[in-house]
Amino acid sequence: MNDGEVPTSNVDEESAEGALPPAAAVNDRINDRIDDRIDDRIDDRVDDRVDDRVLLWGLPGCDALVVRDLLSRDGVTNLLCPTPAAFWAEMAAGAGGAVIASEALTVASATHLTRLLAAQPVWSDLPLVVLTSDDAPPSVLLDRLVRASNVTLLVRPAPLATLRSVLRGALRARRRQYQARDLLARAADADRREDELLVLLGQELRAPLAAIREAASRLEHLDGEAGTARMRDVVHRQSERLLRTIDDLLEVARLAAHRAPPAHDPVVVAPPPPALAASPSTPPCATADAPRGRVVLVEDNDDIRACMVELLAAWGFAVEDAADGRAGLDLLHDDPPPVAIVDVGLPKLDGYDLARRVRARHGPHRVRLIAMTGYGQAQDRERAFQAGFDEHLVKPVDPDALAALLAGPCEGSRSAVVA
Repeated sequence: MNDGEVPTSNVDEESAEGALPPAAAVNDRINDRIDDRIDDRIDDRVDDRVDDRVLLWGLPGCDALVVRDLLSRDGVTNLLCPTPAAFWAEMAAGAGGAVIASEALTVASATHLTRLLAAQPVWSDLPLVVLTSDDAPPSVLLDRLVRASNVTLLVRPAPLATLRSVLRGALRARRRQYQARDLLARAADADRREDELLVLLGQELRAPLAAIREAASRLEHLDGEAGTARMRDVVHRQSERLLRTIDDLLEVARLAAHRAPPAHDPVVVAPPPPALAASPSTPPCATADAPRGRVVLVEDNDDIRACMVELLAAWGFAVEDAADGRAGLDLLHDDPPPVAIVDVGLPKLDGYDLARRVRARHGPHRVRLIAMTGYGQAQDRERAFQAGFDEHLVKPVDPDALAALLAGPCEGSRSAVVA
């Protein structure tokens, strides 16, 4: 064997430079290391840098020792796989590259390896270095593998400098692939954050629209100049807020100019159930020919709350209102009204927790809970119902839809109404 070459058979006795021992001793040592590796595989897998390691499979004892020594000198973690099954498992766990011997390839193993490589993620092109012999007959299997994947053929005996250069180039290319993988992951995370921001902006758009709609509805029933001036102030203030939110939304839209808009869940609008007369066993509800009762309104937006208080009072209800979840829970704690309208996005205690606590204290039928929220997808409605709400209104609330719900039975009909 020439100096600096990957051996093909037995090596000479060790020299002054710590040359390799005879092949039989090499094979025994490798077998011992394989047994140790199998026993300690779980611990090793924790310690190894999986992304950068090089897998070895099918290499004769001398070749394996030389390649492992070469990789170790370069600080590259490597793992000798004793069987094809072990090689497949380690490939699935991750690797920076692989070195295999051409003689280890059978029809079954070459076919399986080709399939594994074809199933890699879009960013991945695992580099393979295949050691072959110059006297080996042409291999259809090897030719097929070379055509289908990122394979470098090295004919033994190969200079160590050549092998080192090939392995370094393969690992450098693999690290570029990891950079592409990380970029794709960051892009996917940015898309997710963008979608979340769009949902939040949608919520912010609904809030001022709700206040404007309530003010417009209230203006139809006001006679005095003071009342109309107050409602005009609400419309002006919330319109300014709406314009600021739209500016933010347009900025996001510019970032997503080349993406399709997210699909929305279909909204199911349930017809209001027929009104039932109040009885001693049923909490009294507002009907066309029955006296209006108490209603608790919990809403943190001051303008929406003020408009809804006036609207409900105009309908004949005695309204008690709160601006946060804890204050709303206090109103519902000891002597709850027949109906409570609760915004779910509340400070101090959100509407879902408020509903759960009311149900835990008063049971499922003592209070009719109506959720009011800017979130109107199917999962939002289901979350409200799971928390204990009977109805689900989406902001901006349609006064006619609210009136229809207040005219219905006190026990929940589990309907969802969108404005």
